[in-house]
Parts: sequence; C-alpha cells; structure tokens
Amino acid sequence: HGWSTDPAESRRLAMDYCRQALAIDVDGISLHAVLGHLDLLAGDGEQALARLQTALRLRPGCGITRVFLANILLHIDRPREAIAHVQMGFRLSPRPQPWYFETAGWAYLTAGFFEQAEAIARRSLQIAAGRAEPHLILAGALNAQGRHGEAKAAYDDLQHSRPEFNLS
Repeated sequence: HGWSTDPAESRRLAMDYCRQALAIDVDGISLHAVLGHLDLLAGDGEQALARLQTALRLRPGCGITRVFLANILLHIDRPREAIAHVQMGFRLSPRPQPWYFETAGWAYLTAGFFEQAEAIARRSLQIAAGRAEPHLILAGALNAQGRHGEAKAAYDDLQHSRPEFNLS
C-alpha cells in the first residue's frame, strides 16, 4: 500500500517476527495468516494456501481466517472457492471489516458474477467510501455488464475522492 520506504525489508522483518512468534505460540492463527500473505507477496501461492489451510484447521470458526483464505484463493485464480469462504467469513463475523467486502467483490467479479460484485461494491462504498477498491470493483462490474458510462462515472468518482490514485 506504499506505507514503507523499503517494502522488501518490511516483508523480511515481518517474516522474521512471525517465525519468532510461532516458536513461542505454534497455534498462532493470525501468524499463519500473515505468513501466508507474505508467501503470496513473494509469489508462492501454494505455500500461502498451505499456511491458510493450517490456520483454518486451528480455528475453523474464525471469520477472519476464512476471508484471509478467500483472498489467497482469489490470488491463485480460484475465485469460486474464494466466494464460499468469504461468505462463511461474513456469517462468522458479527462486524465484518471493509476488506471483507473488497475480497468478496473481487471474488464475485473474477468469477463472473457481475451483479453480485456490483451490489457488494455499492455496500462497501457505504461503509468505506474513501477506499479505492470498492470503486474499482464497481467500475469493473458495471463495465462487464456493458454499462460503460456508469463504469466511467465510478472510476471518475474514485479519482475525485482520491486525486493521488493512479491506475497504473
């Protein structure tokens, strides 16, 4: 997200800290999730998936873990499986975070469920209008439905609310 001046070093430190923490708490569910995302950033989707499956075995009723797993599945081109996990994540979480909606939106969009992607993007904009992801999901969903003018308006709204945003 551009929060670090040296992303590679930040990822290395995060990996080191997670490994140290796991040496103390082998059932550290959030540690497995963070490591999985670090694996994903390093380009190892299968290792990321294995870590999230471990986290899910440790706590199958954890909504956050389900959505983390959905995000990994989404990034390794398994969006229909991602949808099932993100839906479970919503059911297991009394107060879903904005990124739950974004993960669901990307999963629906990638799987070709454009109306559902549109609906979840609109819901996401109601709770987190300042984030770029819902605008992009909405623009993609509208464009995929042939509603090009509305898609452009969604993207223009993003550029208006976040002038620093650059699609490239």
